[in-house]
Amino acid sequence: MMRAEGVKLMIFLALGALFGAAYLAALEWNVRLYCRGSSTPLALLIHALRLLGTAAVFVAIAQAGAAPLLAASLGFQCVRICAVGANRRSSEALS
Repeated sequence: MMRAEGVKLMIFLALGALFGAAYLAALEWNVRLYCRGSSTPLALLIHALRLLGTAAVFVAIAQAGAAPLLAASLGFQCVRICAVGANRRSSEALS
């Protein structure tokens, strides 16, 4: 029984990581649109969908319980930390 719970949490961890990667890809696209300036309505729409989508995904995961929500949040944050670290290293290499 304990093994099945661990597998379930690993699935939610992976789901959170995948969602984190999708979120960051949408954020990158969003920033590019804002910086261009010509696509402001599309940028605002993507911004709203990204935030509402995040809320919807985490609310849906919360329906499975606190442990799956924590595991998905951990996966999401791990991807964010890795992405920020990679960006910082590439910025330092350029300077």
